[in-house]
Amino acid sequence: MKKGAVITLIILLILGAGGGAAVYWYTQGVKKYTGVYLPGTTINGKDVSMTTPESVETWLKEEAVQGEIVIHEKDGAEEKIARTDVISEVNLDTEPASLISEEELKKWPLSIRETRSYTIEAAPVYDDKMIAKEVGALSALDPKKMVFPEDAYFAKTENGYGVVPEKEGSLLNKDEVIAAVTAAIGDGSFETDLAANDCYVKPKITKDDPSFAPILAELDKIKNMSITIDLVEATEVIDYSVIEPWLVWDGKTFSVDQSLILPYVEEMDKKYRTYQTQRNFVTHSGETIVVGGGGGDTYGFWMDCPRMAERIYNTIVTWEPQTIDTAWKVNALTRDQENGDIGGTYIEVSIKEQHLWLYKGYELVFDSDVVTGKYSEEKRRTPTGVFCILRKLRDYTMSGTYGSQFCHYFLNFDWTGCAIHDASWRGSFGGDIYLDSGSHGCVNMPPEKAKELFDLVWTAMPVIIY
Repeated sequence: MKKGAVITLIILLILGAGGGAAVYWYTQGVKKYTGVYLPGTTINGKDVSMTTPESVETWLKEEAVQGEIVIHEKDGAEEKIARTDVISEVNLDTEPASLISEEELKKWPLSIRETRSYTIEAAPVYDDKMIAKEVGALSALDPKKMVFPEDAYFAKTENGYGVVPEKEGSLLNKDEVIAAVTAAIGDGSFETDLAANDCYVKPKITKDDPSFAPILAELDKIKNMSITIDLVEATEVIDYSVIEPWLVWDGKTFSVDQSLILPYVEEMDKKYRTYQTQRNFVTHSGETIVVGGGGGDTYGFWMDCPRMAERIYNTIVTWEPQTIDTAWKVNALTRDQENGDIGGTYIEVSIKEQHLWLYKGYELVFDSDVVTGKYSEEKRRTPTGVFCILRKLRDYTMSGTYGSQFCHYFLNFDWTGCAIHDASWRGSFGGDIYLDSGSHGCVNMPPEKAKELFDLVWTAMPVIIY
């Protein structure tokens, strides 16, 4: 039987059965269910029986704007924006009132025994200006709290020269944040990660930037270079650990602070200097004595520090490994032997014994009696110390307070002009002649012996007088 027929039958039965009371009951039911949803009605899964469409609309719209948009920031921090603060209105795809049927109302005695289920989609309308306003109010966008990113750069740090990595900072691009929040709203996730969405302003230059490649290549070249200094049977190596403090980086290239090299050279000179210092010496008799240390010494190692510093500087700036010689003011011939820097080839003169010996390779090859300076007159005494042959002259005329004197073989050994030379005016040598009839400081030799010695020695050969 059709519904219309059923309704008609129900009405007739009511009229027939109850008369006016039944009519009253029916009309009261119509009145009761007018403007509300009949029992058994659900919308979006919620029972809305006896609820007005206006209430349902309010509920649907309120529900559509509930919740927050969660914004994940750096270091685990997060902020939230209430959805109500960015939604201007909510549109429903179905008017709630349209779901109330007059036909269903008329047959309410039957309708209230049935169920009805509806779905209404609520579509919030987000306002771009409201989103921008709320984003602008985020704590993360407070200029006082944002930290600007820093580009990577090349510099000297406590760990040496190298690329200082970039720093990310916490500076946000507001437009990117707005876009990320808007996208989260659009896809219905209501959650966004600012770092994942590249909202933070990044450094323009990172540690891997190609611009650092030539600088690092130059630094590698500097690190791999070294200077070996030949100090006569000793060496010093100037490697990167020494050079680094001298380097200057101007932002484009490396240079060397030349003023810092001289102090280094001066310390090296102190380490290796033997000039005018005392050292042990083994005499012809095997006795070990201390010689040298006087201001008149002319033999030993003494570095020309300014010239050496200049030589090192000119070598460094080539950035190529090299071996260089030492710039000496005075230099010895050897070092670290039995007689230190004197070695085994030298002239030995004993004032007490009035004798001279010539050794080569620790072997005696020549000796002779001599006459040294007049001992009874202090100013005429032969100087003692460690000397070397400064000049080797033939047919030389000496001059001094005594006038002038010619000699054939002149071996000058100190800065005052004292020398070993032939003395044809003397008839004898050795003994105690020197005490009262000695020279003016020179070492006198028989002419034939002087010639022999002259042919056996060379300039720079050590001369030890004691």
